[in-house]
Amino acid sequence: MLKGISPLIGTVLLVAFTIAVAGIISAWIIPYTRRQTALVGEEAETQTYCSWGSIRLYDLTYCSSTSTLSGKIENNGNVLLGKIKVSVILTNGTILSYPLCEVDSSVVNCQTANLSLSSSDIAIFNVKSSSNIDFVRVTTNCTNVNDDLDSSYISLTCS
Repeated sequence: MLKGISPLIGTVLLVAFTIAVAGIISAWIIPYTRRQTALVGEEAETQTYCSWGSIRLYDLTYCSSTSTLSGKIENNGNVLLGKIKVSVILTNGTILSYPLCEVDSSVVNCQTANLSLSSSDIAIFNVKSSSNIDFVRVTTNCTNVNDDLDSSYISLTCS
C-alpha cells in the first residue's frame, strides 16, 4: 500500500507555493504599474499643457524665379511651442520636410528643429520647393497643435 503526504503538510506546501508565486508576480507587476502610471501622468500633463497651444500659418508666397516658399508662423496660443517644422506636400504626394532653427535672429532650415515661439511671437521662413504645392503644414512639439493651408492661400509673386 502506497502512502501520500498528510493533508496538513499538503495544505502547508500549497499555501507556501501560492505565496512564492504571488511574490514573484508582485515583484514584476509593482514596478511595471509604477512605470505605466508615471508615463500616463506625463502624457496627461503634456496634453493639458498643449491644450493651451495654437499656431497660425499665413502670408504664404511662392517665388518661381528662386523656387522658394516663404510665409509667417504665429504662436497665437498661450504656451511656448517648440520644434517647429514646415512640411510642403506636393500634388504628387511627395512631402518636403523643413525643421526650422533660429540662427542669429533668422529662421533657417536645419537638421533638427530648435525654433521656439512664445505666445504672440511671429517667425518668417523661406524654404526651397517646387511649384506643384498641394498644401503646407506647420507642426510643433505638441502633436495636436498644427496648421494647414492649401495652395489656394499661396500667392505667386516675388518680392
